[in-house]
Amino acid sequence: MKRNLLSILILALLLVNTILTGVMMFSLATTNAKTAKLISDISAAMKLEQAGGTGGGTASAPEEEVALNDQVSYEIAGPDSELTIPLTPGADGKQHYLVLQCAVSINKKHDDFKTYGSGDLSAYKDKVIDTINQTIGSYTFEELQQPKAQDDVKKKVLGALRSLFDGSTFIYQISFSKFLAA
Repeated sequence: MKRNLLSILILALLLVNTILTGVMMFSLATTNAKTAKLISDISAAMKLEQAGGTGGGTASAPEEEVALNDQVSYEIAGPDSELTIPLTPGADGKQHYLVLQCAVSINKKHDDFKTYGSGDLSAYKDKVIDTINQTIGSYTFEELQQPKAQDDVKKKVLGALRSLFDGSTFIYQISFSKFLAA
């Protein structure tokens, strides 16, 4: 009789434990959903804040996908014509330089493609190089040593180039084949 009573008691406790676990799961699931929504809202707000930074957010604006056959690459400074850009003196007070080879990717399907020379930016090359020099020259050597510096420079240069071309987004990407700060 004692064993039967003990078995019934264990079964009752097991049943109560299962019911309480189920109640706890349902209550935590709704709380978890609310927390996930709050985190996604905060994340969205931070991205909006990021896009509204210097340059009006043009460099951080969502990019459209451009098919490979709709792209034209224009070399600004290649192996035969590297850019040597003097950097802003940093904490050490020394003059540092950035040696750069870069190209821009242009969307052939964009309305401004024909307006600005159908992929041949040679008429604007001096202004483009000056814009790149001014933008990158504002960095210090120490800033360029940071882990995400190259991505930041690309975004800032892309925003400056878009401003140069009256806010047009026909230049949708910039790439560096050489990025050497010394």
